[in-house]
Amino acid sequence: MTEDDPTGPVDLPRVRAALARLDALVASGALDPDRAARWLSGDLTEGPTMPTEELPTSVRLPGALLKRAEALVPKLSRSADVRAMAGPRGVSRSTVLRLAVERGIADLEDGPTPDPMPRDVEGLRARLTGLRAELDALLVDLDEGSDR
Repeated sequence: MTEDDPTGPVDLPRVRAALARLDALVASGALDPDRAARWLSGDLTEGPTMPTEELPTSVRLPGALLKRAEALVPKLSRSADVRAMAGPRGVSRSTVLRLAVERGIADLEDGPTPDPMPRDVEGLRARLTGLRAELDALLVDLDEGSDR
């Protein structure tokens, strides 16, 4: 069999070896069984992938957030779709951050406008109580001043 003549004899040992490698990839979790079946049927689409037009972007992020992203790499590496999206470079912290940005933007587009900062209800309540006490003290001073 040649590239120009695909109807030539089939090298069965090579085919068996290739199928064994696919079986091993499926068994290890590195390849999704449904995707392997699609490939074998001639459907060579990869599923979700990152856009080919990637522009470098620099964003300063807190170290704690970067550590959280790094900690997600093993978990997301178990997803065949995430591995396919990451491509040959594999799942990395950059992959996690890309997913986070993509999901975050989708949430912002689809949902109500979020509060810019999470609310610390107890902290606000304590601050309000303190302001009320200050206001009460000012009112007492004003009352005492008007009695003179």
